[in-house]
Amino acid sequence: MIILKENRILVEKVVNEVKEITTEAGIIVPTASVVDSDIKDDHERGKIVVKGPNVIDYDIGTIVVFDRLAGRNIILENKHYIILRDSDLTGEIPATKE
Repeated sequence: MIILKENRILVEKVVNEVKEITTEAGIIVPTASVVDSDIKDDHERGKIVVKGPNVIDYDIGTIVVFDRLAGRNIILENKHYIILRDSDLTGEIPATKE
């Protein structure tokens, strides 16, 4: 796919599922922000796909949170990715067991 240098991380953006609630009056209300109420609107989520050799704090497959304006957007094999520095990440979302 791609080889990253130093502290770079390739992240595949996680798209929130937009769910809708219809009120008794027939008004449709999108609820994507309710699903991730812990994450402010100025942040995005993504899954780490590739990491550089100096990235030790995160594993491939980890869901991370980062600033909406951070990194570089690229397209590889018709998929949208973001290249970030590990310092651009503001946290990670623990995996849930289903």
